Amino acid sequence: MVKQARQMMRHGELGHIRKVVVEYPQGWLSTNLGSLRPKQAAWRTDPNRSGIAGAMGDIGTHAENLAEYITV
Repeated sequence: MVKQARQMMRHGELGHIRKVVVEYPQGWLSTNLGSLRPKQAAWRTDPNRSGIAGAMGDIGTHAENLAEYITV
């Protein structure tokens, strides 16, 4: 699907693109993990360790990369 979208973009089949919306769902980060504190969530949910961007700085880069791959 991704490769097809990229090919369609390159051949001008999608017209002029004005807006791109991407998602990278991470359901396990949408709930309060409380005392469970799994390793993969510990640093992402701690602003002192992950910085102001938190999980978005880590996971959001994948969505950005996907949008760039298809549209550039």
